[in-house]
Amino acid sequence: MLGCRFLEAELQDMDRVLSGREIWKRHKKKVYFTIGVLGSGYLLYKLYDAHKRRLSDLERELAQERENDELIKAHMQAHFGNIQRIADTATLPHSMLYLSSRVAEELDLLHLTEQLIRGKGQSNSLSSSEKLVIGLLYNFFHTSNVDPLLGWMDE
Repeated sequence: MLGCRFLEAELQDMDRVLSGREIWKRHKKKVYFTIGVLGSGYLLYKLYDAHKRRLSDLERELAQERENDELIKAHMQAHFGNIQRIADTATLPHSMLYLSSRVAEELDLLHLTEQLIRGKGQSNSLSSSEKLVIGLLYNFFHTSNVDPLLGWMDE
């Protein structure tokens, strides 16, 4: 019987060791600590992930804004080019014709033309200031496609 009592005592000791209450009492602080560490790690992971998503969203919005700004800039340049083309084809010829007629009225071109015709064969018939004026007028009318006597010249 001594063997049975020994076995019975061993079973009671094992029963006591394997009891859930005993395990909980022994390891309660360790379990709480482990749960706290795992929960804190999960919370930090979630915060980091949310922050990373927010940064990627902001970068995407910034890239979209840059793309929109470039598109607007291209549209404005095209619009300015169209306005410039309209001004070159409609306004500029009219103003150049008016300007050339005003220049022809203000300057006595007939007098200069007669002097040129008279001094065609002579080398010193015009003064240097008259030559300068004639040269400037020639350059003006030549570059603006305006004939001082006929008006606007088509190319």
